[in-house]
Amino acid sequence: MNRTLAPVDFEGKVRARDPETSWDAAKRQTRVRGEKLRAEIVLILDVVGPMTDDELYAFRERIRPSLPTWKAASPQSIRSRRNELKLANRVREARDADGDYLTRPSNMGNRSQVWELHRDQ
Repeated sequence: MNRTLAPVDFEGKVRARDPETSWDAAKRQTRVRGEKLRAEIVLILDVVGPMTDDELYAFRERIRPSLPTWKAASPQSIRSRRNELKLANRVREARDADGDYLTRPSNMGNRSQVWELHRDQ
């Protein structure tokens, strides 16, 4: 595949030097699918409250079997869509009462940022 001239649809999803598997994944991403997943993340954060990306993924996977319109998504896709929400000023880093960023252990034991809806809109 000639990857030097990526179609506009792939902009921000894949780089020319990325492996073939990344290009295959980019083909499967659609604007509608991304919008739907972002809406699901907003709904979860609104109903459940602040969560890490790992917690978002795990919670979504627990409830997804009862929601047939919610399609499978990888942890990376959850992180990417949540980051898009951050860039759109829809979610932000959660802070404690002292103004310090909230973190929790990730699945790998590292500190992971806690995210919340940005309600100042």
